[in-house]
Amino acid sequence: MVRYAATPANPAKCSFESEGSAICLAGRSGYNCMEHSSMLLSLAALISVFTYVCNHSPHSQTRILLSPTRPHDAPKSFLPSAQQFKNTREVAAAITGLKLSKALTYLSDVKEHKQVIPFRRFKGGVGRTAQAKPFKVTQARWPVKSVEFVEDLLKNAESNAEVKGLNVEELYITHIVVNQAPKQRRRTYRAHGRINPYMSSPCHIEVILSESDTAVKREDDGNKVTRLNARQLARKARLTRSA
Repeated sequence: MVRYAATPANPAKCSFESEGSAICLAGRSGYNCMEHSSMLLSLAALISVFTYVCNHSPHSQTRILLSPTRPHDAPKSFLPSAQQFKNTREVAAAITGLKLSKALTYLSDVKEHKQVIPFRRFKGGVGRTAQAKPFKVTQARWPVKSVEFVEDLLKNAESNAEVKGLNVEELYITHIVVNQAPKQRRRTYRAHGRINPYMSSPCHIEVILSESDTAVKREDDGNKVTRLNARQLARKARLTRSA
């Protein structure tokens, strides 16, 4: 609640009070306190509207980037992560399009160093290993922290699929994306009184699973159309002209 009060002893002095705060304005004779208080009220209203818009803006809330074709049959999972963006992006790229059971087995093998995560985009300074040969690259790593986080996210999406009554054995990772989050700033204190930034690079991860589409054989209606290539079309045209 906001109220305006003027002291009867000094009409040129007024106070603007709100919940838990008071602003006292003092001025020379003839100062229009009512006009100033209305300006303050307008300013407070503008601040309230701006705060509401910022808090309820669609750009300030978490949104899934991709809308699945069948929203009711596509389990989704989203989680902000404190893991490194670059490592997590490579993990997500390695399991895109895989079957859910195969992806979980693959990530479990990576944690035990039986398999490796190929680094294709963010590969500066990444060492080489012979385990990367099946992926036709030379640089690869075993980012255990990022792998564990993505594995937990996939298990969460699997639980959502079970709640929806989907067949977990037929689920595929149709959409997984890793976005950069605002960097977190810290300090590290160096010799000779220097201070350097010590920042982290977190990320946001979202996953959408879908059941595999079953192939249905088309019914043979007897009106089969055969497509001809350019040579066959030219031969057919010559035969038509000669006839």
